[in-house]
Amino acid sequence: ITCSSVDLPSHNRGLEVSDVKLDFLWRTEGIEIPSLSAKLLGGIIEVKNFKADGAKAEWPFEMSLTAQDMSMSELAARFDATHPIFEGRLRAQTKFQGSLLDPLQSSALGQVQILNAKLVNAPALIYLAGYLNRPDLRTLPLQKCALDFMLQAGTLHVPRLQAVSSDIEVDGQGWIKLAEQTQEFQMKVAVSQGIAGHFPSEI
Repeated sequence: ITCSSVDLPSHNRGLEVSDVKLDFLWRTEGIEIPSLSAKLLGGIIEVKNFKADGAKAEWPFEMSLTAQDMSMSELAARFDATHPIFEGRLRAQTKFQGSLLDPLQSSALGQVQILNAKLVNAPALIYLAGYLNRPDLRTLPLQKCALDFMLQAGTLHVPRLQAVSSDIEVDGQGWIKLAEQTQEFQMKVAVSQGIAGHFPSEI
């Protein structure tokens, strides 16, 4: 099946998916989609080896999903992020499993990278740029920006989050409860000697 354009709902705007191509097999014992590809947010998403077992009442499913070259700016705009702090192109690899009858309770395991990443006007950067009189720090090019995640029972666990620039390195971990919209993260920040020398010795 090939489809030129599909509009999906997002937070408050349409999310356009184009050039959808898929192969599928629908039988009495279930559904299989060996491959699905589409253009989304300036990049490409691919679903591989989707299988749903119709012989079981809960219709369990599993699949792999990859995303390539998706625009962080477009993603933020579609979900009405007023002050997005990341720019770059998103790459992700994820494996899902769950029930088609309750897909919001699916579990997932994956990794996300942001290529050509920049951290822009994050609150901590705004403070640091003002304190050091370094307006250039409001936009921070990153050599590395990546995280690992696990989705389970409605909670997104992030055991590793890393953002590295020439002046600042951030390592963190935490969780987000999606339904309650609550989160908790622990972060460690290391700065270069050039920046550290501007702080009082007791910090």
